[in-house]
Amino acid sequence: MKKILILKNEENDFEKFYSKNMRRKNVDVMPIFKESKYIKEIYHSILRRLDYFFPVYSILFGSWKRHICEYSHVIVFDYRATPQLLRRIHKKNSKATIILYNWNTQDYDMADFQKWGGIFCFDKVLCTKYGWQYGGQFYFDLQQEKSKNVKKQVFFVGLDKGRSKKILDIYNMLVEKNILCDFHIFSMQDSYPKNCQINRLKQFMEYGDVISHINNSSCILEIMKEGQTGPTIRTLEALFYGKKLITDNQELVKYDFYNKNNIFILGMDSLERLEEFMNTEVINVPDKIKQNYTYENWLSKMLDS
Repeated sequence: MKKILILKNEENDFEKFYSKNMRRKNVDVMPIFKESKYIKEIYHSILRRLDYFFPVYSILFGSWKRHICEYSHVIVFDYRATPQLLRRIHKKNSKATIILYNWNTQDYDMADFQKWGGIFCFDKVLCTKYGWQYGGQFYFDLQQEKSKNVKKQVFFVGLDKGRSKKILDIYNMLVEKNILCDFHIFSMQDSYPKNCQINRLKQFMEYGDVISHINNSSCILEIMKEGQTGPTIRTLEALFYGKKLITDNQELVKYDFYNKNNIFILGMDSLERLEEFMNTEVINVPDKIKQNYTYENWLSKMLDS
């Protein structure tokens, strides 16, 4: 049996939720670096550069470095990953298949990463553009009781990311159509009118609370990052929790789970049918389609590379 190591961020509740559900008997999931408030980003930068001359970068690595030779595959998630990290893994275990998984859109040169491993990405358009392999997005087929308190409302939670005008415009449009909104924004700036019912978060919402809000809502709002076209976690939350989705991602019409009854695409669908969209029931997506977006399917793609 292949033994797999997955290295990824575990700095928040959402990441920990993913790590917990990704662990298997033959799959270890660990943070790349030691967790310490004393290890500042500048130390990472200095030691990373020195590593070409002295083997010092690995002093920042987590406990996995002592067992790296046990693994046949090492999958590294992009956040905080560096070419020097992949180089160090290859040097210690040259027989292992090393994969960098781009879980986010990248705006920097990936050539140095390709020297040490294959590159996968969740976004088909980016894969075509850069010649990466398509790994897809994934979620977990978790069996949960359906909430008895589901409201005909649209749930949104996220960082502002300079999207305040777009978020506010969508909020106002929904309110004008008498559609209830459950909006939560983490923003360093108070850029939303005080009379709107948007909850301004001072810290990230715990992911267990996110799931609770999803379960109690009939629809999720997704607002894409510029340059991104692949399904986001919000898309898959709607798919796996049986919710409707309002999104500005027009590429979703190309995916096998797309159903006009379940997914309303801003800029493509007529706003006149939005109230009708909200008032109809979700059409169940067959399990065989959902399986294409499970963690198990994603992991199979990584191992078959």
